[in-house]
Amino acid sequence: MLAACTRGPDADAARRDDPAATRELALADQLAAQKDSLTRIVLETDRFLVAIDSQLDRVPSLRTGPRPQLAPESPVADQLQQREELLTRVQQLVNRTRASARQLAEARTENKQLQAELARRTAESDSLVGELGATIERQLGTIQGLQSRVDSLGLVARRLEADTTDLRREVRGMTDAQARAWVIIGTERELLDRGVIVREGGTNLVVTRVGRTLAPARTLPREAFAPIDIRSATTIELPDTTRRYEIVSRHSLEFVEPSARDGNGVRRALRIADPAAFWAASRWLILVQR
Repeated sequence: MLAACTRGPDADAARRDDPAATRELALADQLAAQKDSLTRIVLETDRFLVAIDSQLDRVPSLRTGPRPQLAPESPVADQLQQREELLTRVQQLVNRTRASARQLAEARTENKQLQAELARRTAESDSLVGELGATIERQLGTIQGLQSRVDSLGLVARRLEADTTDLRREVRGMTDAQARAWVIIGTERELLDRGVIVREGGTNLVVTRVGRTLAPARTLPREAFAPIDIRSATTIELPDTTRRYEIVSRHSLEFVEPSARDGNGVRRALRIADPAAFWAASRWLILVQR
């Protein structure tokens, strides 16, 4: 620069006239511009690194401790040391990011496996639920069918019960009817007047008819008789124990206790020894007082 200042205008004019000098000046200007551009790039890079460094300071695991203090006369060494530390921290961040990415990939793989397992179990559950639903529907159909049968059986049972009740009532009525007999006791005149007995046979004389016997009337007046139950009435009391009573109906003295017999009649009381055989001849017992 001092040489240029001492040359003066004439020297500059001489250099401009020289082609070699003109090219040298152009190259010098180009080099200066490149140096300025490089300086700007270095400054921008430093600012970028400082920004990265400030961001990395926020990550606790990437802090490298207090930085060593270098001598003031070595600014280049200080800058190199800072860049090495920055690169180290950046490498740690890269490693940490890669580890996180690897863990994320593993988690995604595990998540996919869990989702597949969940899908499989969900499908199995849906299939099981479907089968259970179908089974329940079949059971409901079976239950409804059984309920219908039970209702039908209940109706049949009620009908059978009603029929059984009617049959029992009918059987009881028939049994009561079979066990019912009718008895009448009186003098010959009383029984003749009431139409219970009649005189049959005998020899017709001029004055009277001899040898006639008493026999039950063909049509007996039921209202004249007293009903009894042959299941319990095995003893029939007679109105006058001093009189003998003759059996006009078809009943046999063979089935009467001997203690109650008196010839062809009975006295004091009629005690039946065999009710079934005694009443087999007739259910209408007629006793005439003698």
